[in-house]
Amino acid sequence: MAKKQDDFEATDKLKHRYANDEVLRRSLILMGFKDKEIKISAKESDGLSVQLSKQLTDDQKKTIFEAFKDEHEAKMRG
Repeated sequence: MAKKQDDFEATDKLKHRYANDEVLRRSLILMGFKDKEIKISAKESDGLSVQLSKQLTDDQKKTIFEAFKDEHEAKMRG
């Protein structure tokens, strides 16, 4: 059976208190992923799931989590 083009298979799941899909996309693009290859699914109970061409490294996840926190702190400062 052929795979549908819109099938979503997460390569990574990111749970963080301040998870934000816009920050995630921006961070991934800065890491060299192309916008068109990034697929994000947001489920309240599961956080953010992302489908990429390759799995994220621990260092990349750490950078993303720091970006989530930085964005939240910037919003709190106004």
